[in-house]
Amino acid sequence: MAYLLRPYEVSYYGYNQWADTPARMLQRIMVENFEKTGQWSAVLQTPGTIPAQYRLDCDNLVLEQQFFSNPSRVRLALRAQIVETKTQSIIATRSFELFEPAPTDDPYGGVIAANNASIELINELAGWLDGIFRTSVKAKE
Repeated sequence: MAYLLRPYEVSYYGYNQWADTPARMLQRIMVENFEKTGQWSAVLQTPGTIPAQYRLDCDNLVLEQQFFSNPSRVRLALRAQIVETKTQSIIATRSFELFEPAPTDDPYGGVIAANNASIELINELAGWLDGIFRTSVKAKE
């Protein structure tokens, strides 16, 4: 679990770690929540062998607890791209960045803040995707 006491100086908790990598944990949560929306006929995790019409690529993931303010806060950021798989063309790209205050200035407070930030990020991402596909469907009609 990464934390910063001052900008650009990343440290790690010595006795605490995530149950899995942040990217894999976030991917599972995204898939579960996107399935619940009913907006998609299927939501698949990569890698997979089933062909898909669109692919959501996420990179530049940042998950860190910052102690620059009181209370500390968690920063969760990533860049998302929608790719049409048939043509391999990028439909849209957007960067997301959220800050969530931690209820306590320790690893557990960071986990609570990270969970809250993850929910907010997924909601923003789902809204962005909905807007993109509503616009692209109207454009094709």
